[in-house]
Amino acid sequence: MTCTVYKFGGSSLADAARLLRARRDLVLSFGERLSALWMVEALEARGLPAYAVDAREYVLTDERFGEARVDGPATDRAFTRLAVGDGIPVVPGFIGATPDRRTTTLGRDGSDLTATLLARALRAREVVIWSDVPGVMTADPAVDPEAKTLPRLSWRRAAELARAGARVLHPRCVDPLVGLCPKSDAGQRLVGQA
Repeated sequence: MTCTVYKFGGSSLADAARLLRARRDLVLSFGERLSALWMVEALEARGLPAYAVDAREYVLTDERFGEARVDGPATDRAFTRLAVGDGIPVVPGFIGATPDRRTTTLGRDGSDLTATLLARALRAREVVIWSDVPGVMTADPAVDPEAKTLPRLSWRRAAELARAGARVLHPRCVDPLVGLCPKSDAGQRLVGQA
């Protein structure tokens, strides 16, 4: 009789957990990538030429699956290769890739982070982030019913609020924008109702 013994533990379990996180990121990426294709179809149905961009070719990250950290300089260089002009590029958010091209996810607010990374790399005039809230407010409206939406907010002030715990923004999403337009930063419109 032949018997096989399998031993699990120590680093083999750590490797297995890492492999599972990597597989999870790959599976999670399909929603973003399919959404980009559907958006392209919707734009083209309205007569607007568009094409889907594989964000994994542009958003370059480390190997922290589920909470990948973006390599800012490498991502900026990659985004400058993005050909803008032959239609509307539809870039899915929330996903990136390791240097050896394994799919990663960026964690909380990863789609907003992708938008601000793209804006920085392309030196965009503004970033419009659609959300389920009207914008950054003077207080948490669940706590203070008198809270008001701030019509204008500098990138630096937004970063401070995000680091202080404002739930509408994540610090990683604002950081790429600090200094993007330094001459007009004091009054730059960041958020507000569309």
